[in-house]
Amino acid sequence: MPVTSSNSTMDSMDSFSVPPEVPSLETRFGAFLLATFMGLMLYGLTLHQSYRYFRLFSADIRLLKAIVLLTVITETTHILLCTHICYFYLVTNFFNPTVLLKGVWSFQVLPIATTLVISLSQGFFTLELRIHSRASHKRGKGLIAARTISRGELVLAEAPLVRQNSPLSNDTVLSALSTLSEIQQREYFSLANAWKGTPQVPPPLGIFKTNAFPCGDHDDLVVGTLAEGGAVFALGSRFNLSCSPNVNNYWNDQLGKVTFWAVRDIVEGEELTICYMNPLAPRAARQSRLKARFKFDCACSACSLSGEAAGESDERRSTIARLYEEVGRCGHIPATGLRKVKQALKLLEEEGLDVMASSFYYDGFQFCASVHDAKNAKAWAKKAWESYCATRGPDSTDAKKTQKYQNNPRAHAAFGLLGRQKLSSPDSD
Repeated sequence: MPVTSSNSTMDSMDSFSVPPEVPSLETRFGAFLLATFMGLMLYGLTLHQSYRYFRLFSADIRLLKAIVLLTVITETTHILLCTHICYFYLVTNFFNPTVLLKGVWSFQVLPIATTLVISLSQGFFTLELRIHSRASHKRGKGLIAARTISRGELVLAEAPLVRQNSPLSNDTVLSALSTLSEIQQREYFSLANAWKGTPQVPPPLGIFKTNAFPCGDHDDLVVGTLAEGGAVFALGSRFNLSCSPNVNNYWNDQLGKVTFWAVRDIVEGEELTICYMNPLAPRAARQSRLKARFKFDCACSACSLSGEAAGESDERRSTIARLYEEVGRCGHIPATGLRKVKQALKLLEEEGLDVMASSFYYDGFQFCASVHDAKNAKAWAKKAWESYCATRGPDSTDAKKTQKYQNNPRAHAAFGLLGRQKLSSPDSD
């Protein structure tokens, strides 16, 4: 029987290395696992918010949509990496604790994915849905162009938050609010209330009266029609006022949304404004009406004029209002009517009221059509179509109608109604 010395036994024991100290799972991967669970819940919220964004803000620019899509893809990658780390260490190598001392590839890639998610999210909120809200000391929250916007470009298309028909009361508004989610109700009550402190007008009704847009055919100045109902919008109701606006709001019945169109080129950083009322009234009348209905003094570029400049502006606007009526009475004297149209268009340009040019261009078309002047009728119809596209959109009824007459002016019922006469184009003096 062989004899083993004690020295050889000790040598064999020394040949075994001491196992390394295993890090605590509770303070390391326990915390990581809990964080992954929390991340999965937030990931679900991210998917929900992204779905709502693409559904509610389909008119946003492609850059913002791309950022949202990339954020979802990157966040999905981030969650998959976290899941792989947990599975690798806590499932695949559960009985191999020495692996805890090594860094798996997904753990090394994780900081890159995290950085991308943060960068994309901050980039999105920097652009802020193409236009973003900004607090102003005098005007309250408004909408600012986050990039250059071209004339005729769709700025925003939004479905109503709360819609009401006549008769309007606080009870009908409360009934509509009861169908909204808690988030939507908060959006509604975050809007301005010009009737605050008025006992006869409770807050729900006051907010609606302050922020509602007409839903339907509403043109009390030119056509004399009034919409039967109105609606409040989460974002659209934040447009501030200008008596020389750069945006026009138009209710698109087919979409069931209010649309906002850039009526002229808008530079980055410029406030987006609409007109709340008839801008052709004198400054004092405009201020009085705004004070009575909205409880504030307008400080737009037109209302900020003083002295001789203010008087000249009032004179131009009063003349335009008078020309609206005079043009309508010139059906039997088209040459005179066309001169008045051109005079009105010149004054509108001087006052920055491009938003009101469409009907004058259409009047010019009708004058030319009535005297067999097809060439100039086409030119005026083209101008009317371009103007309607810029103020109401190419899918609006008026834009489609004028496009038809641009292609075939003889399709108008009044074509050739008067004797033949050569008139002038929109570009001639």
